[in-house]
Amino acid sequence: MSIFHVPSQKAWPESIKKVELDTGINMAYQEMGDTDKPAIIMLHGFSDSSRATRMIASHLVNDYHMYAVDLRGHGRTDKPKQFAYPAYQHMQDIQSFARKLNITRFTILGISMGSFAAQCVAYAMPEAVEAVILVASGARLRHSGAETEEMRATFENFQRQTPAIEDLVPTCAKFDDQEYLEEMYKEVLNWPAYCWQAAWFGMEITDNTKFLQYIKAPTICMWGTEDDTFTKECQEEMLNNIPNVEGVWFDGGSHEIQQEKHEEIAENMKRFLEKHEKSS
Repeated sequence: MSIFHVPSQKAWPESIKKVELDTGINMAYQEMGDTDKPAIIMLHGFSDSSRATRMIASHLVNDYHMYAVDLRGHGRTDKPKQFAYPAYQHMQDIQSFARKLNITRFTILGISMGSFAAQCVAYAMPEAVEAVILVASGARLRHSGAETEEMRATFENFQRQTPAIEDLVPTCAKFDDQEYLEEMYKEVLNWPAYCWQAAWFGMEITDNTKFLQYIKAPTICMWGTEDDTFTKECQEEMLNNIPNVEGVWFDGGSHEIQQEKHEEIAENMKRFLEKHEKSS
């Protein structure tokens, strides 16, 4: 059955589905779009959930069959107590997810932290991945040990003192979907301390640099010109190491372009995917 609407942020939890994975967790996901169209698996960023993909999905709902997942430790997916949720483990979860739902060919979309996992999926599942969409992406974080500890201490403090939404998302005033901020903030306030650490440490210990060369599917990377997380040096590392890659920049966009530039992202996705569908 095709699902040609995208739920509102307030209604998002009502249509969440769950599947038990071989990796030992129950994964929550939102299914949207035309079931007769090409599949896209969508991976959100750090401390977020599938609801972060809503604005992008709203522009694609008639053209694709989308599965927006809550990654391990996030949203309504199980939250095992671990030191870290590394990208390779997210990849194993997505491998199992695709098998369970019989998704044999798909485009993988990853946003920020989710892009680390998307890169792993792309080089580990070349027979399944038709195209790769990386949004606000890098191959690794470039923090010192002191910076990593500073972040850990910050997250620990969140459990004692409720952070303001502006502290979590400094560019939130630029978001089109303010309802997303309200609902995301409610979820984040209930996120356990160990999840903050496990999700962040999972990024810190991930370094895909040497493996980008094994991404065989056509890839598009999209960044905001004001991204202060994955800077120009990080962007060049991606473009210099992925074999079949295109770079796109959105003027004035921050690290949160999935909320600020969602229509432009969707337009570039459709252009890119249609081009490669014709050439395949």
